[in-house]
Amino acid sequence: MSVTLRDVARKAGLSIATVSRVLNGHVQVSPEARARVEQAVQELGYEPAQRRKPTGSGTIAVVMPNLNSFFFTEILRGAEQTAYERGYSLTLYTTDGRSKQEVHSRLKHLPDAAGVLLVTAGPQQFGSDFLGRPVVVVDYGSEGSPFPHVTVDNLRAGFAATQCLIEAGHTAIGIITGPLGMQSAQDRLRGFRLALDEAGINFPANWIWESDFTEAGGYAAARAMLEQGRAVPTALFCCNDLMAIGALRALRERGMTVPQDIAIVGFDNQPVSAAAFPALTTVAQPMFELGETALRVLLRLVGGEELETNRIVLDTQLVKRHSV
Repeated sequence: MSVTLRDVARKAGLSIATVSRVLNGHVQVSPEARARVEQAVQELGYEPAQRRKPTGSGTIAVVMPNLNSFFFTEILRGAEQTAYERGYSLTLYTTDGRSKQEVHSRLKHLPDAAGVLLVTAGPQQFGSDFLGRPVVVVDYGSEGSPFPHVTVDNLRAGFAATQCLIEAGHTAIGIITGPLGMQSAQDRLRGFRLALDEAGINFPANWIWESDFTEAGGYAAARAMLEQGRAVPTALFCCNDLMAIGALRALRERGMTVPQDIAIVGFDNQPVSAAAFPALTTVAQPMFELGETALRVLLRLVGGEELETNRIVLDTQLVKRHSV
């Protein structure tokens, strides 16, 4: 069995955090602690995870809904590059159209997988038993989850997107959300509501249109907005860029122009957002870095390290273009 960071900490009589600081070269460690760690490392033959050769098959199982969007492919690309650099390979499982029993059954038949990366899915969707393997979740983080997760602050990002519309002078603002069973969609809606509340803006409850993060879904939601027979908002927060592109198409078919008749903010900063007409103002999230960071965290767990935190939140940025 390989020696873990926990073994070194036990041998040295120090905390895992102190051992990690010594091995990572931090200067704020006493000479005595450093000596004890170095002695324990030498006696146990410990090799840090980043220098350790892959164990078992060197395979990581990646579970994600599909590969139909730039968001998922960028996360996968970030994870794959990191895995390749560390000598691991990835095995991909897509979940669309498959039951949680089917997905979990497939994972059970990969006994040598070192760990599991769950993308945009809560562990409860597939059961929490991953046969003792380390698990890291990407873009999903429910309270009480036993697994580390890497995400962005979707509430803060939703707030920023809505605030951009408010600062442009809009008070009649609607939202096209993603599936509200997903944590990210819920948090973006919460950020939207919070920005309106702080600005003292009331909005009709029927100005929330739930969709599915696809272009077709955004088109259908915008059509529903236009056909409801009531006043429509002068601004719209679409909770991803694909839905914003679909909404743009529906608006053009009605002879409406953006941003003159209605302003739009998207989310993700996918390449299509810059190529759209008009180019979309959007919230950029670091999709590649989400996959890269999550895989690094997972390999730390595979190497027996203890994490300093179970929640890693990456930054987003508002990218202003011509749709507001």
